[in-house]
Amino acid sequence: MVADRRPITADQVVYACNALTAAAGLLNWLHGRGQTLAICTQDDIDDWLVIDAFSRSRGFVTWAVDGGHAHNIEVPPFHNEPVREVFADRDQRWSLARQLLHDDSIALPDRVAGLLVLLYAQRAARITQLTIGNVTVTDDGVELLLGKASIATPEAFGDLLEALVNDRRATATGSQDRRTRSGSIRHHG
Repeated sequence: MVADRRPITADQVVYACNALTAAAGLLNWLHGRGQTLAICTQDDIDDWLVIDAFSRSRGFVTWAVDGGHAHNIEVPPFHNEPVREVFADRDQRWSLARQLLHDDSIALPDRVAGLLVLLYAQRAARITQLTIGNVTVTDDGVELLLGKASIATPEAFGDLLEALVNDRRATATGSQDRRTRSGSIRHHG
């Protein structure tokens, strides 16, 4: 009986609102790609998770598959586990950072990506979304837009970012493909 149930808690309301918002976000995103839930593939879901890695859409996708509204897709469970220790000590991390800053035998895009991981704890999925539009060169140095605010970068890293942006712009200018004019700082090769 409904009368025997406990009142809904504030946390339950927040959870339900987040789940509904995530479901609507996924459906709107699919619609923007000319897709529907009924015909989307796991590749579509994986692309969605690059954008919304902490998506609360798992319950909705599971419900849709169980109900026959979607097929062969899933949102893997999100494990909110503590960050594991990657480096035994900080010296190893700083040693790698110094190597990436100064070792010209490593490809420039790889050096920048590695430093984004080491210095700014950026995930690979986020790094692949960065473009040269996220980098601003000013009289005071190089700023990097990560999230909503630009941050000033250390000079040596800023020099690498500026070199990568200049390389990407030169490549885009030489290309006939207008879509590459904005350039990407991610590694294409």
